[in-house]
Amino acid sequence: MRNACLNFRQQELSHLMENVIYNNLVIRGYNVDVGLVEIREGNKRKQTEIDFVCNQGNKRYYIQSALYLDTREKMIQESRPLNHVNDNFKKIIIVRDAPRH
Repeated sequence: MRNACLNFRQQELSHLMENVIYNNLVIRGYNVDVGLVEIREGNKRKQTEIDFVCNQGNKRYYIQSALYLDTREKMIQESRPLNHVNDNFKKIIIVRDAPRH
C-alpha cells in the first residue's frame, strides 16, 4: 500500500504474488507472520524463511509462495523450511504456474 501511495511500480512477480496471498489471508481473518526455521547441517546452523505462518484460533498453516517449481532444486529450496518444522500443522506450497515440459 505504501508503494502504491508513493507511485512506486513493483514489477517483480514473486513480490506481487506474495502480496496477493498475504491480503487474501488477512481478509479471511488469519494473523500472518513470517517464520524462521533453524536448520542444522553438521556443526553449522542456518536460518531459512517460511513466507507465511498463518494462525486463526487453533488452526495454523505454513505457506511457501513460488512462481515456478520447474526444477528439482527449486522444489527442494521451497520445501526445505517446511520439512524442518516439527509439528503436524498443514504445510502448503502455492505455485503460480505448473512446470512446462
